[in-house]
Amino acid sequence: RNLALYMIAVPVVAVFTTYVLVVAGRLVRSAFGAIERLLSRRLPRRWAIAILGLAALPLAVTIVDVMIAGKVFGSLDKAYLAADSSLDDTVPVPTTTLRSGGPGSLISWNTLGRQGRHFVAGGPNAAALEAFNGAAALEPIRVYAGLGSAGTPAERARLAVAELERTGAFSRRALVVITTTGTGWVDPHGIDPVEYLYNGDTAAVAIQYSYLPSWFVMLTNQDLSKEAGRALFQQVRARWEQIPEPSRPELLLYGESLGVFGSEAMFADPETIGESTDGVLWVGPPRASRLWSHFTSRRNPSSPVWQPVYGNGDRVRFGWDGESLSQPGGDWPRPRVVYLQQGSDPITWWSSDLLFGRPDWMRQPRSPGVSERMFFVPIATFLQTTLDLLVSTDVPEGHGHRFGTAQAEAWAAILEPPGWAPQDIRRLVAALAS
Repeated sequence: RNLALYMIAVPVVAVFTTYVLVVAGRLVRSAFGAIERLLSRRLPRRWAIAILGLAALPLAVTIVDVMIAGKVFGSLDKAYLAADSSLDDTVPVPTTTLRSGGPGSLISWNTLGRQGRHFVAGGPNAAALEAFNGAAALEPIRVYAGLGSAGTPAERARLAVAELERTGAFSRRALVVITTTGTGWVDPHGIDPVEYLYNGDTAAVAIQYSYLPSWFVMLTNQDLSKEAGRALFQQVRARWEQIPEPSRPELLLYGESLGVFGSEAMFADPETIGESTDGVLWVGPPRASRLWSHFTSRRNPSSPVWQPVYGNGDRVRFGWDGESLSQPGGDWPRPRVVYLQQGSDPITWWSSDLLFGRPDWMRQPRSPGVSERMFFVPIATFLQTTLDLLVSTDVPEGHGHRFGTAQAEAWAAILEPPGWAPQDIRRLVAALAS
């Protein structure tokens, strides 16, 4: 439905916008032509043109600032703020003390934001986990601090750590620190599997840094994601380090899309990732992700860009499902870092380089999902990939920017929980898919 809407709307909007710009351009040209003729009567023509050029620059800046930043961005901001603030009656307020916004919580339900409320109200409960695993389960802990919960990322991080303390999160077996997408969204397929794998003996924590979509944040203030990711992880880890080592929960890290960009920011270099965590899952990294770019550009020359092999593959691995992560094989000591990425995901592969240079992801061998009929055309390929950004999630799982249950396979490869056989992982994937 959304794809059909885009296919109709994009040409209509493009034609209308082109018409408006052409008319506006002709009016401006006529006005400047009249002014030039007037100035040319008193000044040499080259001086008249120079004066007009200097006068046009602040006018252009003002038009862009007022019409685009002031009007378009302002309207989008209001719309997304209203969506974030609205209360959805279909999302139940938690009745357990182990969720933010529930009884005894330090964080009010109304301050969580739309995506935060979905996060703390979602996921499997103890009964569902017990039914799946056939053993007594714990109620998973979920903590979230929204934009309205505290003023700055550092304050929201401190509040989240206090909420973790209140719920007893630091006594759980695993603690997942999440960097959200731009709207504050946490993909259920990225967190639910950990709760199943550990039968609810888990805690997950996230803070909101924006209510705007990721592409908007990347254009306007991408440092918001990095600031939030760094603040939350540093404060959680500082409290985690106070716990005697044998009693500490496993400290895990998760980010998807812009969450990868923000989550990577807490590490000065690739070597420090394994020193600070017990496992990392990064899903659908944007092209601007710093560490992703480091690993990809320094991959083994024989490996394709869509599944790079970094070093011996003994720490960081890239794939799109559990089977692909088994490559290049060999020893894979913990802690493990996994990037899930897909060759047909424009979020990962979009770049201004596409304007005039053929990208590596279009070379052979191609990733599954990238059509053999696709070929490079300067400028046209850039525009095609740019339009693909708009519909990157309106595709089946395993394509574009939709990873779905592949994240369960990735977590199983990262954690290798005792007692879980391959058939159990397949059963979990089927349960999540349904």
